Amino acid sequence: MYAKIKEYITRYWLIFFFLLIALIVLLSGIPVTDILVSLLTLQLWQIFLMVAVFFLATGLHIISRKYLFHGLGSSCGLKNLSYIHFSTLAAHYSTPVKIGIPVAIYLFKKIENIEYSKSTAMLFVEIAVSTSLCGLIALVGIPAILGISLSDVLAIIFIGIMGFLFVFLAFNYWHRKSRKQYRLLDYLLKTISAMQCVTSSKLAIYLMLSILLRLVDGLNLFLLCWFFLEKLTLWESVITTSTAFFIGTISMIPMGLGSRDVSILLLLHHYNVANDSAVLIVSLQRVLTTGLSFILGIYCGSVLGIKNARVAREDVDKNESSVNSGDIK
Repeated sequence: MYAKIKEYITRYWLIFFFLLIALIVLLSGIPVTDILVSLLTLQLWQIFLMVAVFFLATGLHIISRKYLFHGLGSSCGLKNLSYIHFSTLAAHYSTPVKIGIPVAIYLFKKIENIEYSKSTAMLFVEIAVSTSLCGLIALVGIPAILGISLSDVLAIIFIGIMGFLFVFLAFNYWHRKSRKQYRLLDYLLKTISAMQCVTSSKLAIYLMLSILLRLVDGLNLFLLCWFFLEKLTLWESVITTSTAFFIGTISMIPMGLGSRDVSILLLLHHYNVANDSAVLIVSLQRVLTTGLSFILGIYCGSVLGIKNARVAREDVDKNESSVNSGDIK
């Protein structure tokens, strides 16, 4: 039942999103005419600037992945990294499960011949650093949303960390005592071994890139508020976007649909942004990030499909030529 619901959400995410926005507008009593008037005030140069910030954030994300691969002793071209990035996002947005991660691991092996363990290690470090960084920033945002103290948030985080350490140590002990060798366990150990190749200096530089990416994501929201004459500082924008990203990640809801958007709305309300502007800002941000990523992902996926077809055809031609030359001999 839950899988069916997730499938419908991911397939018709845009419809569900606008239904959610319509429900929020009705419950909050915001005049629809005010939203439409605000939307019409948006100028073309402002839209171009938002798209430019989107591509800036994407570029930083791709460069940080390339740097992580360099730390793992592998190389990957920026062009293929871009194709794989958008293709996996499209897969992520169009399936009921978070299939983007295994698709990325497969494409890194297929396109760039990077070992599964190394690409898994890269993605694990990426997710761990981004989630931890957003979690730390969310220490400011979550109390504002839930109305609880910082000590309660820290207690919840401490319990979560202890639980993770317990599972990891139990898994490690079980593997050492087990007489049988399991492929999955060996794969996980190879991934852990690959992660150990990333030195502390390289990890520190990657952390700086991640912080810069958080600032650029916050800049997106900051500009939208500025366009609609709402006062929101860059730091408040970073808190809002990072907290929403963190809540959307731990919620395990496809695309963070609902959880991320409601988090942004609640924080914008906390920072005294007008309700009609907040709804419009959240709508534009969702369409720009998720919608544009999905469209580019469809294109990049088709490009990678054509590349794979050409490579496969060349391999077949080589095999046929080798067989024919053997027959002549």
